[in-house]
Amino acid sequence: MVAETKIGSTVPVEIFRNGKSMTVNVKLAQMHESEVAEEGEHRRPAAKWGMSVQTLTPQIAQQLGINPESGVVVTQVSRDSAADNAGLQSGDVILKLDHQKLSSSEDFTRIARKDQSAGKSALALVQRGDHTIYTVINPNA
Repeated sequence: MVAETKIGSTVPVEIFRNGKSMTVNVKLAQMHESEVAEEGEHRRPAAKWGMSVQTLTPQIAQQLGINPESGVVVTQVSRDSAADNAGLQSGDVILKLDHQKLSSSEDFTRIARKDQSAGKSALALVQRGDHTIYTVINPNA
């Protein structure tokens, strides 16, 4: 259980894609109470789309067998969500959102929040293994 794991520990997270499993090592960090309060559902656009993302690190890129310079990695997709309907999968790397390069999960949050407040869909450039695709995240679909 995450709550029982020491901050700074590296833990394996298993990702399933196309019937195959892959293990990615993730380093746990502490979230301060003020961050937890700010990160409620209304402040987390990825959650509204039914997904979780994290900043792509060189270690994660290496484990995924890819080498983009930046982006966010999809760590979870909820069934029947906007992200699921867009075809996103755990392990996908979102390189751009609405034609804007993503360097961190904060960039993703900033752009997604604008789309959500305007009630519009988002165009995502996604790397999946050796393939790069565009997909539309439509919260109204």
